[in-house]
Amino acid sequence: MLGDGHVRFGGRTRETGRPKCRNRALVRPYTSIQARVRCHRTIAANGRHPMLVEHEYERAGAWAYLAAWDVHRAKLFGRCEPSTGKEPFDRLVAEVMTAEPYRSARRVFWVVDNGSSHRGQPAIRRLASAH
Repeated sequence: MLGDGHVRFGGRTRETGRPKCRNRALVRPYTSIQARVRCHRTIAANGRHPMLVEHEYERAGAWAYLAAWDVHRAKLFGRCEPSTGKEPFDRLVAEVMTAEPYRSARRVFWVVDNGSSHRGQPAIRRLASAH
């Protein structure tokens, strides 16, 4: 669930000093990652020679990698998409929000950058209504 556009953290507990909110995800899109295919296969190491890895490659297009990182559970959700935008971001949100414990959580905080696919009140309304 998204809030009113402001990220709020629920304070800290006295005993541990840790934040009270346990469901928090940091989201980061990485755009234009170059997909590469090696020209020759890698040969595994054996007793006579080390592993041989070909340094030449062919380009296989550019991809966007979208990642959501749960800072409390050290869990990473990631997906490759042909481009960035609203639909790829919505698919990442759906992937996270259908998994436990996020599906049954009362609140989940998303910390995002200033990307156009998740900026402003229209994005907040779109994502809140979908999940």
